Amino acid sequence: MAENLHADHRQRLRNRVMDHGAVSLEDHVLLELLLSYAIARKDTNELAHRLIRQFGSLRSVFDAELEQLQQVDGVGERTAVLLKLVPELTRRYFEADNAPTRRLATTEEISAYIIPKFVGATREKLLLVYLDGRSQVITHEFVGEGGVGDLSVNYRRIVERCMALRAFGLIVAHNHPSGFAFPSPEDMYATVALCRGLAPLGVAVVDHLIVAGDDCTSLRDSGLLHEKQEKGKEQ
Repeated sequence: MAENLHADHRQRLRNRVMDHGAVSLEDHVLLELLLSYAIARKDTNELAHRLIRQFGSLRSVFDAELEQLQQVDGVGERTAVLLKLVPELTRRYFEADNAPTRRLATTEEISAYIIPKFVGATREKLLLVYLDGRSQVITHEFVGEGGVGDLSVNYRRIVERCMALRAFGLIVAHNHPSGFAFPSPEDMYATVALCRGLAPLGVAVVDHLIVAGDDCTSLRDSGLLHEKQEKGKEQ
């Protein structure tokens, strides 16, 4: 009898989605319905509430590590994997708009290209985007996990990649997973060193973005990047 009640309740939720779209569901109800696809024969309402209480928000549930999710009573491996698929699918959904030949010139264009690539990232990551002479994307790549400290570690590799790809421009981006989108002294130091190193090769550091969630800070917009480029040319 209880199983029939669960089935009827889930069908009502699915009907709401069919009639009014998923936007009609509150956060905990949306999560409850998602969980029902991994937990077929149990009520997932309480588990949805428990997860949101544990992590603080629906987004934080999806951003949690697999090990953290499995520490919540009622979450097994299958459920944890399902939850972790959501941010990765979201990232790829947004990336589908980012064709390799996309032109990145304005801050709006750059941030629209960069921010989705950090969806679901719970550790600091460094992203490099190589541009041709028309400011079109040649390719992008993550330089492992870690912050701007990896710029110095991978400096030789960055130079080699710029030369191999015949890049004229480079966009640097990294995230602050649990902080704010403000540049740290280390961010500034790494940017200075990279600008100075690439200037003799004719490769411009177009921008350095610091990403925190849906927010980002552009060193170019702040005026700091231009100062670093000019210092690099002088030396």
